[in-house]
Amino acid sequence: MELIALILSGLFSLAGSGGLVAERLSQSLLRDQIQSADKLEVRIDNRPNYQILQGHVDRLRVAGRGVVLRPTRRDNGATLRLQAVDLETDPIDLNPSSLQLRRPLGAAVRLVLRAEDLNQALQSPAAQCQLQRLGRGLGPGYTLSEPQVEFLSNGRIRLRGSLRRGNQDPNALTAVFEAAPQVQQGARLLLNQPSLTLNGQPVPLAFYQRLLDGLSQEYDLRRFQSQGITARVLQLNSTPGELELVAYVRTNQLPARSGRRSRRVVGETERP
Repeated sequence: MELIALILSGLFSLAGSGGLVAERLSQSLLRDQIQSADKLEVRIDNRPNYQILQGHVDRLRVAGRGVVLRPTRRDNGATLRLQAVDLETDPIDLNPSSLQLRRPLGAAVRLVLRAEDLNQALQSPAAQCQLQRLGRGLGPGYTLSEPQVEFLSNGRIRLRGSLRRGNQDPNALTAVFEAAPQVQQGARLLLNQPSLTLNGQPVPLAFYQRLLDGLSQEYDLRRFQSQGITARVLQLNSTPGELELVAYVRTNQLPARSGRRSRRVVGETERP
């Protein structure tokens, strides 16, 4: 929703401009908030055009390929490349001066993540901290390193890594975890039919069930409802090398804009 808020803030500052100018400005604003993109397009559907003066937009569409989001302090410098980002909003109705929604805003989003891009992101300090939590979930003092994720053909995901008791332990165990991810009622992550082996030896489910339960609670989209945001996952598909997620998000208010303003002029040619 931050991307939508960013586009709308620039869009309504040009309320009387033509659609092409507004789309170019929106693309320029978005490129200031991402690290890189192979392709980035914004389409604003509005008939008649003067509706924008009253805060109405029929539909806003964003399509990106090879998008790398700009890291934030919270991410601790971590970046993640998305193979595809497609976003389409419901009709938008807001106060053009305050950007306060007159009615809730809904948007459908589709994300495609490649295993190789996820594995690169797992090398970041922020991801390493999360992996240490996973290691400790298997027992006090355990650490998980050298992670590699695979998206398999049967809808399953495999995580392979080295498990050690303490960072200096030379006797690493090869840990391989597999599961079939599912989103229960569109909100809560479940890891069905899980299996874990250490050096090829199966580990009883009771040994790591508590860890799985903790992950399901942490990745539960219902926790955003207290912020006025309803999110539901409609599809979660794992195919060899890629993971596709389709979701619908509905919010009562747009997030406040943060970060620097664009310094480009309106109508500037899009960077390749």
